[in-house]
Amino acid sequence: MGYAQELIDSVADVWARCCQHPFVAALASGELPRPKFRDYLVQDTLFLAEYTKVFAICFVKADDISVMRHLYGDMAAVISDETQTHIAYLADFGLSEADALRREVLPANRAYLDFMLGVARGETWLEGFMSAMPCTLSYFHVARHALAQAQRAGTLEGNYYRRWAEYYSGPEYQAVYDDAVAFIDQVTAGLGEAQDARLRAVFRAGSEHELAFWDMAWQA
Repeated sequence: MGYAQELIDSVADVWARCCQHPFVAALASGELPRPKFRDYLVQDTLFLAEYTKVFAICFVKADDISVMRHLYGDMAAVISDETQTHIAYLADFGLSEADALRREVLPANRAYLDFMLGVARGETWLEGFMSAMPCTLSYFHVARHALAQAQRAGTLEGNYYRRWAEYYSGPEYQAVYDDAVAFIDQVTAGLGEAQDARLRAVFRAGSEHELAFWDMAWQA
């Protein structure tokens, strides 16, 4: 078992709550009120703009050119590819990306961003990178769960949120997921005990922030 899978297994309890979250269940059934989804999109657009900066800080701190290339790819994937799904959905609500970026960042979102940015600025590039990985990796699991739930319940056809579930569980995003897993396994070879413990703590803390983000989206 690779290190990435060990990390994922270590937070299975938190990710199960993300997958089974009422917001995700409502996406799968198609019953999520659209204003809730609009507000989620706005907060996630605000999130992604600063999430990209976490990778940028790590990029500046890294010395290994292969690490720099990977982090550059992460930035591009977020700011160019992932945001396009949000922009398409925002247009349905008469909002542009710029409109969303002028909105207020809600407290749970701010806390998540401050956690990642704080780790990235205050620790090594690897801890900073690891603080961002619960988002990258858990979304694939959450979307696969939502898609499978919709397929079992027969709520996929005509489901407004199908695009969201198919993007985050589809081949394009799976390539991002697989690449992240392989990279984690590569850069964590030969970890010392203290750094291993710290990376595990950072990954769990990030996963708990991810769950809090879903709570915020549901309660907003």
